[in-house]
Amino acid sequence: MNKIIIATGLFFMLTACGTQEEDESSGENGLDPVEPIDVEVTMDEEIEPGDHMLETKVTQADEPVTDADEVVFEVWEHGQKHHSDMVEKEEQEEGVYRAEYSFAEDGIYHVQPHVTARDMHSMPVHDVIVGDVDQEDIDALEEEEEEEESEYMEEHGGHDESDEHSDSHEHEHEHEDHHSDVLETFFSKSEVDGEYQLNVQINKEGIEFQEGDVRFEIWKDGEEDRIWLDASEEEPGSYTAETELEEDSYQVMIHVEKDDLHEHEQETLEID
Repeated sequence: MNKIIIATGLFFMLTACGTQEEDESSGENGLDPVEPIDVEVTMDEEIEPGDHMLETKVTQADEPVTDADEVVFEVWEHGQKHHSDMVEKEEQEEGVYRAEYSFAEDGIYHVQPHVTARDMHSMPVHDVIVGDVDQEDIDALEEEEEEEESEYMEEHGGHDESDEHSDSHEHEHEHEDHHSDVLETFFSKSEVDGEYQLNVQINKEGIEFQEGDVRFEIWKDGEEDRIWLDASEEEPGSYTAETELEEDSYQVMIHVEKDDLHEHEQETLEID
């Protein structure tokens, strides 16, 4: 099998973090910093099982963002992240993006819009109580989230963000602000019998990054339709997925998740 390396090692962090650093440097140079995008999940916190509209509002400097490059809703039942559903936005009105989704049964669910707009990325998590859920389960979830927030505060110098969420029961987590882990990736493709194998080798501090949840998000240049591929870890730190692709130029977003970490890196893929 001939493997073609199409990208050397890349250090990648969340786009929002990188943009923040650029904004700070712009301010030092006397230029106006770019306002970050704000993503808010606006659907109800308590609903009944059945069909509902997933909804998120995207703004920048309090103005609606109507030209987002990507809005994809990820939905999963608590404790079942590996079985999450990815739902692309179906409509947009004044910066509010929506998609229909069916909640089949009672339980605690999480809705996470993945929003890419104006060279920034945001993906808050919103908790939704569907149907009849024991109060003990709800209390346990709140305790779990408080522990996560406390751990984050300890790791990041004690900056208190509790005031921002004190009046909200949404328990949203702005992951793009919480993760500064640096990963190194090596992305490659190979072709076997008309099928393409995508591979990414992921290292963290020079050590293979193992047991991660890795997905490839693929789309043609200039188009909105997405292909989502779950990658399997064939060797320590090496994640692979196979797909059929026609000749064209594609963009590939590599999503890497493990525990509270969520990083992504975008690559270009040419199929000749």
